[in-house]
Amino acid sequence: MGKFTDLTGMKFNHWVVLRRDEDRFQRDGRVFRWLCRCDCGTERMVSGRILTAGKSRSCGHDRRTTFIDLTGMKFNRLTVLERAEDRITRSGKRISRWMVRCDCGQEKIVDSAPIRYGTTKSCGCLHRERLHRFNNTRTVTYTDLTGQRFGRLTVLGRTDDYITPSTRKGAARWLTRCDCGQENSVVGGQLKGGKTRSCGCIRKETVRKTKRPTGTDHYNWSESPSYFAIHRRLIKFRGRASSQSCINCGKLAHHWSCNWSRPLVFNELGWYYSVNLADYDPRCGKCHSAYDSMRPVEIEEGIA
Repeated sequence: MGKFTDLTGMKFNHWVVLRRDEDRFQRDGRVFRWLCRCDCGTERMVSGRILTAGKSRSCGHDRRTTFIDLTGMKFNRLTVLERAEDRITRSGKRISRWMVRCDCGQEKIVDSAPIRYGTTKSCGCLHRERLHRFNNTRTVTYTDLTGQRFGRLTVLGRTDDYITPSTRKGAARWLTRCDCGQENSVVGGQLKGGKTRSCGCIRKETVRKTKRPTGTDHYNWSESPSYFAIHRRLIKFRGRASSQSCINCGKLAHHWSCNWSRPLVFNELGWYYSVNLADYDPRCGKCHSAYDSMRPVEIEEGIA
């Protein structure tokens, strides 16, 4: 740490040192801080090493942009009438705005920068005139696609043009018939670019082929599933029992209960169950226990 020097009362460019403030400790040691007042009246804490090195000259007021009065000036088709209320951005920056009159007589408020740098040249009439001239002078040519074939689509004839919402430009559309018999209107660019090859049946077939097989089509499907596999199938194909009402008391069900309508399977845990999903009914816990207690003797003896 260097030798301490009292800077009170000294002047560094626009800064006048008022008094010493609380020091700040950094990795390279203690930093002496001073309360300074700028010539514009702003007071701020400034590091002593920054003051003596001349890296801070003021609070920044001398760098602010000088206001330019644009009243009476003409920029392209816009004549500045008077200054309007400033616009404050979300970051707090103030943007000057001006009331202008276009050569067509329209008056509007615009920001200062767009008219000074030529970004805004009119009230919008210049753009409309150019667009009107472009639409009137251009010659629209298209290739007749009638009878041609694109993928599975055969072009029958031209139909109403498609107008884009943003540019209001037209695109030729064609009535097509797919090999499956479906008829649709398709933009010519989609046909020639190969983006549309069918009415959608190709996508459906692709999804059907790549879709993971489920149910009886699954490679792991078994005709003699375990007790737990049966209950997983019940949840998948019939839903959870808690989403239904008990068939005995009408309350909210809790379990899938086997109704013994067909021969049952006896597993190593000593549980009877059916491999047919239709042999299960939703029951609450109380009704389930009462129903199982009335199990026929034939099942208990393993006759069924």
